[in-house]
Amino acid sequence: MLADTLRKISAGGGVSEKIGPKTIGGSSNASATAFSSQRRVDRCQNGVLWAMYWDGGSSTSSSWDFYYSTDNGTTWVLGGTFGFFGTAQNYFPNGSFFIDKEDYAHVTYKDRDNGYIYYRRGTPNAGRTSYTWSAALGVYKSYHMNYPDIVAHKQGTGWKAHIVASYI
Repeated sequence: MLADTLRKISAGGGVSEKIGPKTIGGSSNASATAFSSQRRVDRCQNGVLWAMYWDGGSSTSSSWDFYYSTDNGTTWVLGGTFGFFGTAQNYFPNGSFFIDKEDYAHVTYKDRDNGYIYYRRGTPNAGRTSYTWSAALGVYKSYHMNYPDIVAHKQGTGWKAHIVASYI
């Protein structure tokens, strides 16, 4: 649930760091934070903490919501959102969120409308309290893949995103 204690695996030694519990937002769907094996919380180099979850959707809209905290999870602010391609409710959406060492955000998700796996990159503002999102890039255009997870890094003048997903 949204009020569960949020945990982040730190880069040094795999130690869990307690950063909650707090409710960061609401959803009309009990499964908004399901699939805990997918990364949904990460931190920028300046300490800003980010969390991603599905808003639960309706028959007319659905989105990924991104909240940030500048006080280690005591308070949360909506820092952005982006929607799915359509409004159909054909597939259960799930996704993963990763912030690289230069604070660019990388998201991969299964679309609710067509079931495809997509990737988007977020460019941070100076304070790391909002992202400007790229257009969605279809990385697997079939509904057979599920539960995507992502890591990414800069390579030359671009980024290399590594996305894994399970076959259903």
